Amino acid sequence: MLRMVEKIVVWEFLLFSGGLRFDMSDQRGAMLLILLTSFYVFYKNRASKSSVFIHNFKIALPLMIWAFLCNVVFNQFKDFTYIPYIFYCLSCCLAISTFDFEIFRNRILKYLKILCVGAIIAQLGHDYLDISATRFYPSWSMGSWGMNLWMFNTEWDVHRMACIYWEPGQFQVVLIFVLSLFFDELKSMSNIYVKLKKFGLLIISILMTLSTTGYITLGLLIVAATLCSPIAKKHRILLPFIIFLSLIPAYFLWNSSVVKDKFAEKDNSSYSSRMYDIMGMLRLIELKPITGFGSTSQTAQIINNQTDNRNSSNGWLHIASVNGIPYLLALIIFMYYSVKRQVYDTISTFSIMVVLIMSQAGEPLPYYPYMWMYIFIFKSYGVLPIRPKLSEEGVVSIN
Repeated sequence: MLRMVEKIVVWEFLLFSGGLRFDMSDQRGAMLLILLTSFYVFYKNRASKSSVFIHNFKIALPLMIWAFLCNVVFNQFKDFTYIPYIFYCLSCCLAISTFDFEIFRNRILKYLKILCVGAIIAQLGHDYLDISATRFYPSWSMGSWGMNLWMFNTEWDVHRMACIYWEPGQFQVVLIFVLSLFFDELKSMSNIYVKLKKFGLLIISILMTLSTTGYITLGLLIVAATLCSPIAKKHRILLPFIIFLSLIPAYFLWNSSVVKDKFAEKDNSSYSSRMYDIMGMLRLIELKPITGFGSTSQTAQIINNQTDNRNSSNGWLHIASVNGIPYLLALIIFMYYSVKRQVYDTISTFSIMVVLIMSQAGEPLPYYPYMWMYIFIFKSYGVLPIRPKLSEEGVVSIN
């Protein structure tokens, strides 16, 4: 029973990170389910007194309290739109404190690849075999989504793959965040065929999202993994050649029509829209930098209308406009030290931080489960003095 629920919790990290059918149609139900299953796993693993849980709870508690204060006390809201900042934080704190990092990341990769296969089949069937989509009408939206195979959003745009999520941009965030969990393997230059076999589906899926942010962050991840590889560090004389090789895929990604069209300065372009979003959120942060405006505010809505901020599409600025700059800074600081425990390399840590920050910069909701994978530390961190690392030959070793 315990092992089955553990697998369910890992599935929830994917399904409840913006899945139309699984999260956005009934977010309260999703939050309650992940809290109950995470607590069950936490209780059965007797993790309440572990040093890892104590460490994670010391991070979660002030974040939850501050989110509550910003919404209920400082801004006096009586609705419950701020609850995701608390429920997802607490649920992931409980779950991650009980998981071994290697087991968790391999399991979530396996489940994400299953979603990718289903999404590719549904998207190709819709685009080239004219398989009609059924309409999905979530209660919170005036619009509808076209869904194939019940769960896959296939009508976001022309040939753009969104998988189970509300748009391709959110799908690329999940893909990049999961792929970055394997940075130690990505930067090992050996067994390239094995790595393509292991991560190829995720890379193909990122390309099929036609997401500008996804292309840029994938290019950055390739460059960072190559420059941080053992070969690059050991053979400095080959560094110019290695840099050249790493820039080739990044060059083609950057010069693709997906990226070029996004940065075309047209009044109705996505680029212009996101710029308006950024200006609007910066205005909100300027007015209330410490406590933010909370998750719902009539004043904030008036300012958004004045600045043409329609989507609050930058997750980091959005969270600062909601819960204030202190909350944002705390999140980034905790993320930095958690990532550092994964890779134990300052350059690698900085590289991953840049990729993760840029990936989330195009979507508005950074409180989903995938974010907390990089905030809290896993159970195995409390056992090993340092995390197992890959040797140059790709063999796991403990230094």
